[in-house]
Amino acid sequence: MAAIMMAVQAFLVHTKEHVFEERNFLATAQCYGGTFQLFKARLEQERGVECRWIEDPTDIDAWASRIDENTRFLYGELPSNPQQGFFDLEAVAELAHSHNLPLIIDNTVATPALLRPICHGADIVVQSATKTLTTGGSGVAGAVISRRDLVSQIDNPAMKADFAQYVKFLPNRDYGPNLHPMQAYMTLNDMRTLRSKVDMMSRNTEAVAGFLDAHPDVESVEYLGLPNHPLHDLASRYMWLVDAEHDPQYGEPINRYGHLMSFCVEGGRENARIVFDELQRIWRATDLGRIKSVATIPAISTHQQQGEEGRRLANIPGNLIRLCVGGEHPDDVIADLDQALQKMRARSTVGVSGATAD
Repeated sequence: MAAIMMAVQAFLVHTKEHVFEERNFLATAQCYGGTFQLFKARLEQERGVECRWIEDPTDIDAWASRIDENTRFLYGELPSNPQQGFFDLEAVAELAHSHNLPLIIDNTVATPALLRPICHGADIVVQSATKTLTTGGSGVAGAVISRRDLVSQIDNPAMKADFAQYVKFLPNRDYGPNLHPMQAYMTLNDMRTLRSKVDMMSRNTEAVAGFLDAHPDVESVEYLGLPNHPLHDLASRYMWLVDAEHDPQYGEPINRYGHLMSFCVEGGRENARIVFDELQRIWRATDLGRIKSVATIPAISTHQQQGEEGRRLANIPGNLIRLCVGGEHPDDVIADLDQALQKMRARSTVGVSGATAD
């Protein structure tokens, strides 16, 4: 959250003295719950900076129609947490630049092992290093990465020339969201094995998603790696395992879709809670991107503060379980999910039978 705050606040300054300025920015509605709260509560409600949510980011006209002379930047998260939202990165970047606006991308889920947004036109990238970049779960950290000579309507040559350096030496110094040196060391150490870990976890997740997609007690599965996912082809244009063509194991470019997925349980939020509570091997927590598999119910955890309307906007129903598959053998993860779903079915059947008998 510190990284996101530092990435956006530099573009929300007042540019005219003694004059109230209307300021707005565009953001994908499918985003991390903390991002939603920062944009909706802290910036819009408390500071009067309008956040214009984009509900369908694949619709380039939806982006274009919301931009005006008071827009300061465009913001997107892809793939989104937890719904696996995605959009045409190059098209949105081109639109932003045509209005002299920067595009900021949250790349936490994909990581630079699978997606490098700056190579596709983005100006600034934020990463939660708490998550997949450091799978050991040994701390909290964020990162801001930027291109040089980015576009902006803000008259600040130093900021536009080297945004990352500007943020590091000035706003970061003044606001103070800086890492402890030991945390920086541990983060960098974990990042050394990022590519191999993301490759393994992506392959494991693909197997788990396939199992859930065929399960009769699962209403739907959101995973970009499934060929039947509506955004699979679009994601396949952008998400590639870095340097796979130089890897003796592959020898050619390989698509990988990450470790995060979500699924909706048949029967509503009560059944989803049963499945969640019955998990034995899969760790139940709000974190993600660990080397161990982790699950949560976003509606009652990461996105709880958004309220019903906010979750509707972001398409987060109460029966959705977010699952991040780790480094365990996928058969073990599947077995845990299977036994939890079986117990849910057994409890639901008992409940129906009891109601009928009464």
